[in-house]
This record gives sequence, structure tokens and C-alpha cells, in this order.
Amino acid sequence: MNLSHNAQAGVPVSLEAEASVVGSMMARPKVTGEVVGTQLQPEHFYSDANRLLFDQIVDAYYTDGPIDPLSIVE
Repeated sequence: MNLSHNAQAGVPVSLEAEASVVGSMMARPKVTGEVVGTQLQPEHFYSDANRLLFDQIVDAYYTDGPIDPLSIVE
């Protein structure tokens, strides 16, 4: 895992870990319920793209919308 530092917050950043979380949520929607049950929030993502995807997936989860790459990216 490649870690870098978020200079503003002084915390480690792993874009690969962020992408893994988002990718897992889209590949296996059941995982979304498990992730939503944690304290992970959109603001915990360093990458704007990963933050936006995470937020869209969580919104779809709460509105019973489809959780798949095509629906989320639209």
C-alpha cells in the first residue's frame, strides 16, 4: 500500500485504500451496508473523485437505488 501524507490534516493518505473501499461497495452492494454501519464519512476521503463516488453510493443505498458503476457514475 502506497501511503502519502495529507499536508493539511497531517494524516496518512492511501488513494489505493480509498479506491478499494469504493470499488468493493460497487462490486458487492451487500458490502455497502457494512461500510455504512461504520463511522466512515465522505470527508474522510482525500480524493475528490473517491469522496464523490462514496457519497453517491451511500445516497443510493439509503434510497434503495441501484448500486452499480453505470448508475453511480450517471
